[in-house]
Amino acid sequence: MFDLKRIEMVLFDYGNVISRFNWKVFFARLLGNDPSRIEKFSKEYFTPNGIFDLLETGKVEVGVFFQEIEKLAGKKYEGNWLKWAFCDYFIPILETRKFIRDLKQKKIRLGLLSNTNILHTESEISINPIFHLFDQVTLSYEVKFRKPDPEIYQDAIKKFGGDPGGILYLDDVLSYVEAASRIGIQGLHCDNTERIIKKLRIDFGIPE
Repeated sequence: MFDLKRIEMVLFDYGNVISRFNWKVFFARLLGNDPSRIEKFSKEYFTPNGIFDLLETGKVEVGVFFQEIEKLAGKKYEGNWLKWAFCDYFIPILETRKFIRDLKQKKIRLGLLSNTNILHTESEISINPIFHLFDQVTLSYEVKFRKPDPEIYQDAIKKFGGDPGGILYLDDVLSYVEAASRIGIQGLHCDNTERIIKKLRIDFGIPE
């Protein structure tokens, strides 16, 4: 558990903490409902240092990324459709968004730390109505490192400018929470985001 008395900033992951998403939606749009094709595509797509990693660490241009997607899928797609298929499947988690607004009212510093890419940032993250509430933002494609690499957490700590123990970090991926904890950040695993947010409201003394 975390030490509430030390908390000066709440640092949020984006996917499945602020908005829910599932990569299988994108894969099914590309390949149809063919489990074997999706499984094969997914393994190649997420291979370490593969095309997905390169996009999310800002090491490949969007055009090249889409070309590689077509190679993996063995099919050509219309450009605007491919962008839509890749970007348009986020679902707001309203409980988190309200919590962020309420934390802001309590003058608690807010941060965002996310593995993401320029496409999702432009189409989803930066146009989210709560985005302007963050006091600091760390995005993987900008800092050239993805979680769980310690460097991405260090960027958030540097921007915070204080003791990492004063940060409470929320993420749906346990290994990412553990990586943050190893460098002194207080981490909380959002295995059920709505339940965790409800408990945090009580911890911070914020009424429903």
